[in-house]
Amino acid sequence: METILQQTSLLENTDRAIICVDSEYKLSFFTKGAEMLFDLNKNDEHTINDIKIEGIEETKTLLEKPSHIKGQITTKDRIKKNIILSTDPKYQKEEFLGAVLVALENTIVSEALLSSKDTQKKDKKTFVEIRNTILLCLLNKKMAINQISLETNINWKTVEKHLTYFLGKKMVNEVFSSEYLRVFEISEKGKTTLKDTFGDKVLENIK
Repeated sequence: METILQQTSLLENTDRAIICVDSEYKLSFFTKGAEMLFDLNKNDEHTINDIKIEGIEETKTLLEKPSHIKGQITTKDRIKKNIILSTDPKYQKEEFLGAVLVALENTIVSEALLSSKDTQKKDKKTFVEIRNTILLCLLNKKMAINQISLETNINWKTVEKHLTYFLGKKMVNEVFSSEYLRVFEISEKGKTTLKDTFGDKVLENIK
């Protein structure tokens, strides 16, 4: 059984760009992926406004509501990168408690997430398709809710709802939980479900 310290260390060193912001808009936690992408330093105190996205003067405004935002950043090596940033703020009544941000450099995902409502309705997935997609996304990876949302093009609230269902069915495990961040992994029962559904197609991907 992994300890909380081991889980946190594993999460910190992921190449996924994940950031937790506290109630004072300070970065209380960020992964190695976020450190590299946004040129952050573990030894420095950073605020949300250190996350520079072109066209947005004050990044704090990104935290007003859950959203997927397409933008561009310039790295310290002066390289332009297209990203999509998923934001998940937490409120108690009207008081801001903090937020989780997840960034991806995937233009294909970016375009899919920002497609028209008509296209989204046309391509609407069934419950079974959504659940299979989420389980496949978790195959051999520990992921936060917003990461799954970005990589699957499924609304984060829908992802959270299906993860709750999976927890009840013991098809996923919640391996890390804090005030701002929840991380999940697929269980043996979840892997068996994928085997039963897709057969040999997923066998080679299951460790």
